[in-house]
Amino acid sequence: VVSSHSNLCPEGWTFYRRRCHIVSSSVASWASADRTCSLLFNSSLSIVRSKKDISWMWRFAGKKSFWIGGSGDQDHWMWADRHTARLSGVPLGHDDADISSDCVLVENPRRWISTNCSAETQHSFICSSETVSR
Repeated sequence: VVSSHSNLCPEGWTFYRRRCHIVSSSVASWASADRTCSLLFNSSLSIVRSKKDISWMWRFAGKKSFWIGGSGDQDHWMWADRHTARLSGVPLGHDDADISSDCVLVENPRRWISTNCSAETQHSFICSSETVSR
């Protein structure tokens, strides 16, 4: 018997590592992406727990840069689910923008940058949520 995870996620969502994921069909600022995930999909911007996660997300996003649910400043990062982000071992660089309040952009699987959260900076994004309990 082949076990299927398709019934664990809403239609149009993809199951990966005990969560459901959907990639945006358009670009948005980090704040708009965060709001879209929350209000439209009852979810949050994706959280990365491992290098394996980021490789999967990179392919899922169509190998284009995307927002993840990390924001804050150089000393204090938070994930979109409000847990403190542990970014040790993560190749996090800075762009040249003002870094007073930053959002994390995955430029490629090996390079994430903390970049300005301004409304003009727009990228695709991945929302993630718990699986549907039946």
